Amino acid sequence: MNATRRSARALLLAALLGAFAPAAAGQCVSLGPPGLVGCAPPGAAAPVLTCAGNSPAVGSASFHLVASGFPAGSSVVELFLGFCAPTPIAPPAFVLPCPPALLGCNVRVDLGAFFVIPPRICGPTSCVPDWPLPIPNDSSLVGVTLCAQSIAIALAAAPPCSAISNGLSITIIP
Repeated sequence: MNATRRSARALLLAALLGAFAPAAAGQCVSLGPPGLVGCAPPGAAAPVLTCAGNSPAVGSASFHLVASGFPAGSSVVELFLGFCAPTPIAPPAFVLPCPPALLGCNVRVDLGAFFVIPPRICGPTSCVPDWPLPIPNDSSLVGVTLCAQSIAIALAAAPPCSAISNGLSITIIP
């Protein structure tokens, strides 16, 4: 099954469980600042996840998420997509050393109900991962809110380090 079909399945599953998803104030809202841990020089921009393409509307085949600011090199960047956590939570153990007290170093996706979208591997000089998330043409998806966040593990760094983007709240519109 290809990544696009898996993404559509994730959105459909979310629609089935949509009654549990909280409402958002807008279509694509950034949740807090991104956090960066040891993967860039001091003062470097932190990784940012944004919505791109068309709005997250029912039937939007070109909706996608784009991450920027992750360290280039042998980084593996994963996208977590699922329900929104009621409050920011500590990152999973593999995002160490990412102390939750560090500004932006928290997770906005409920780790009890999420999907990991296939990872992207960063090139040696740039790292701008892009995940297509086509939204099925199904009116029952209107109002479903999901959260997304990307996390990178820089394998080439010595020692390996991680970086985490801001979270996004995405509400599907008609």
